[in-house]
Amino acid sequence: MRSRRPLSVFGAARAATAGRVLPPLALVTATALASFALVLDATARQGVTDGSWRTVGADARLDVAPAAAASTPTLAARVAAAPGIDHVVVAQVTDRARVIADTVITAPRLVVVDTAAFRRLLAATPLPDVPALDRLADPAPGDVPALVLSGDGTLQPGMHLQLPQPDGAPAIRLTAVGTAPAIGDATDVVVVDTAGLAAAGLPTVPNTVWVTGVGTARAVATAGDATANVVLRADVERTRRAAPLTAGLLRLARTAAATLLALGLLGLALGAAGAPQRWQTLTRLRTLGLRPRDARWIAAGELLPAVLLAAVGGPLLGAALARLTLGPLEMRLLTRQAVDPALALPWGWLALLGAALLAAVAVVVPAEAALRRRRQLGEVLRAGE
Repeated sequence: MRSRRPLSVFGAARAATAGRVLPPLALVTATALASFALVLDATARQGVTDGSWRTVGADARLDVAPAAAASTPTLAARVAAAPGIDHVVVAQVTDRARVIADTVITAPRLVVVDTAAFRRLLAATPLPDVPALDRLADPAPGDVPALVLSGDGTLQPGMHLQLPQPDGAPAIRLTAVGTAPAIGDATDVVVVDTAGLAAAGLPTVPNTVWVTGVGTARAVATAGDATANVVLRADVERTRRAAPLTAGLLRLARTAAATLLALGLLGLALGAAGAPQRWQTLTRLRTLGLRPRDARWIAAGELLPAVLLAAVGGPLLGAALARLTLGPLEMRLLTRQAVDPALALPWGWLALLGAALLAAVAVVVPAEAALRRRRQLGEVLRAGE
């Protein structure tokens, strides 16, 4: 038989006739489980970051004490004047505010804010944008528009709400015109524009300041005082990531991925070493003029199909397994989110995993060839008799 491409012919023939299923299966399984561990690690890390953004709402949040709420605008102005500040938004945040939804009395978190400034702040953060905020900026005569969010479905868009006023004054009528963004860890939220509520006769006193920008930490440390509790998003994320359960899971995922990769590479090396027939065949072909370099290429061609299958199929299987198990794992309890975190695929690590398998072939084949070269040709020929 003559061929202009003997390497591809012999490599494909050896791969097709190898007939060994266990080594490729073990390699694919190890790669898939290592990919699953990496995806789980990336998802948990991204979930902790997203959860810290939701909890704080910006790079920093200043919660002003009720007795000093009147000084909130002054505090916000000092922070805004500091270098490295992009956005400063003040709001009145009232937990467990009394809101009547039809005939049901609810206790949501009431947020009264300049919605235009608030949307600009959201656009500068990883938090999702809320186009419905534009509906609150220019209220029409009548009910004050509001956005609502409810964990149990008590508050729904389209409902008419009432916000009781102190001293027996008539209640402010609200109309839910859309879904509110998640603000903090509250499950029930009502968002109203400051101007709209003031036009209805209820002035507000801001008690919360949200700040974004690279100079946030220094600005709030310099401009803040004892009347405001400073919450930094980076500190929240660091604290949650260092929690024993979270830190243990992240460390376990990385360790498991490294161990499974090592086992997969070990299986590849043992599978290559456990195939003496390949090198007997290649040695005999050398008597027909096959060069040692070509023999190594043929040996690599026999190993590459299984390695390519593991390098491509392993990460895909790992990602599919992670998607299937993300719900039952209930990772929201770990990341402190209202819902399970979105699946995060660490493409860099998955590509490195596949590259490690391909690099292993480049190491195993020459190493095995060097060991086999010590055997005498007569010994190899007698072994086939």
